[in-house]
Amino acid sequence: MKRIKSTETNGIRIEDYLPLPTQTDTAAEATPTENEDGDPAEAHKKPSTRFIGAKGERVAARHLKRLGYKIIEKNYRAAHGEIDIIAYDKRSKKTVFVEVKSRKDDPELIARYGRAAAAVNAQKRTRFISAMLAYHKRYPDSRSCR
Repeated sequence: MKRIKSTETNGIRIEDYLPLPTQTDTAAEATPTENEDGDPAEAHKKPSTRFIGAKGERVAARHLKRLGYKIIEKNYRAAHGEIDIIAYDKRSKKTVFVEVKSRKDDPELIARYGRAAAAVNAQKRTRFISAMLAYHKRYPDSRSCR
């Protein structure tokens, strides 16, 4: 197996996505290393999509805060949908509804599945709009939004 220099992008290590060592590798490389908790059985597990999604939402919320937005709510759930982040834009005085999609920036994956925005299909948009309408009904002051 080819060794890759350890790099970290936004807290995700490339090594976490490498395949498990094969039998052709040396015995020293075939021995799994321990994860952060010291559990060797968990050493080569990839982060779950929920973990990656939650991390993407945290990064997006931090970015919005840096831009001057006030985070009102995260993961707002309504009967027919969910809104990842609801923020208030102080400059435009509007409530902002944010859908966060996280994907690894890997050219192979992008070629196969497209960019993250491509994952927001008509059904997801309908559910998002339903959740926005439910939020408006519950909080009428949020009428001025985008």
